[in-house]
Amino acid sequence: MADRLSRGSRSWIVLMLVMMAVAFVARIAFQLPLKPWLHPQAVIQPIPFNHSKHRAMACVMCHNGVDKRAHAGLPDMDICLNCHATPPPNVVWNTAVWEQAVKVRHIQWKKLTREPRSIYFSHREHATLGGIDCVMCHDGMPTSVKPPEKVRVIHMKDCLDCHTENNVSTDCARCHK
Repeated sequence: MADRLSRGSRSWIVLMLVMMAVAFVARIAFQLPLKPWLHPQAVIQPIPFNHSKHRAMACVMCHNGVDKRAHAGLPDMDICLNCHATPPPNVVWNTAVWEQAVKVRHIQWKKLTREPRSIYFSHREHATLGGIDCVMCHDGMPTSVKPPEKVRVIHMKDCLDCHTENNVSTDCARCHK
């Protein structure tokens, strides 16, 4: 009987093993990307939008809702047609795609990312309430000459580093549902 562990000792060991498992899972989660790829290979968007030629415009002019909603919108054809009655010159176009987009007033952009259901991210909270400039997360977009083919993978560490630097809550429940 002396070899056997007391009930209290067994409970303590089980508790320690559970805590170690939780720490291990948390460490792995800390390194996983928040925005996993939907497309493993490069994605070609229907319209070869040149951000560089439009950098004088505020991002919100095309990505409407970024300042008012959780999800930033992608530009629809009505926005393009405010300035472009015809396809911009000196660009390789699929004219059928342009004509169809004009006809239905919609551009069928291909989605590159999606947050996991367990993550809540709001562009409004970051851009409007937090005053964060778009390029903090979308580095290189203002000078990009074509739409992104892949999105920079954002890791939880990136978010925590920024929140810590800016003295913003790092409470798990704030972003994890």
